[in-house]
Amino acid sequence: MNNSHVNMLNHIAAHVNVAEARMTKKFESAITHEKEPFLKEIIESTRNGKSLETKYTASDILVVLERLQESLPSVD
Repeated sequence: MNNSHVNMLNHIAAHVNVAEARMTKKFESAITHEKEPFLKEIIESTRNGKSLETKYTASDILVVLERLQESLPSVD
């Protein structure tokens, strides 16, 4: 393998790293957006000294996860 091949591979690796960082940031942003209402409710309940209602079900969590899955690009 000569220097031009090594340079090309390094260039490709740099692009892959950038793409991976962008995808990770997009995933983290989408997850943060989805969990914000739940966390806000938990924080408000804690601040007010009120008990948290158990109004969310496993189905609610699945809906959120499905929404996330549909909104994010496939990593296959």
